[in-house]
Amino acid sequence: MPERIRQGLADQGVEIERTSVSTMTFGDLMHNHDDISEIAFLSIDVEGGELEVLESIDFEHFHFALVTIENNAGTPRLRDFMQRQGYEIFLDLGVDLMFVPSAVDQGNRTATRQR
Repeated sequence: MPERIRQGLADQGVEIERTSVSTMTFGDLMHNHDDISEIAFLSIDVEGGELEVLESIDFEHFHFALVTIENNAGTPRLRDFMQRQGYEIFLDLGVDLMFVPSAVDQGNRTATRQR
């Protein structure tokens, strides 16, 4: 848990209990679905671990029409990462960022598919 969230909870008098759960990466989840590469919508809200989740996704294989990412910290790192993956801001809602494929990247994908 990010320190800013831990501190915010402590400031509110909330006690934190640690619980272990099984998790998997996006790639692990999609491993049994090799035929899927085009995904209409992806939403990521994992309380400060959004960049780690994004870094686990193979953007060469998976293409998203719309991606929403929680950005409570307001860090430019998420925006920069998504731009490097070929996405641009569609809407900045303050704590959430919405991305769509950039026009340049869309043109490249269309040209590649037509070959």
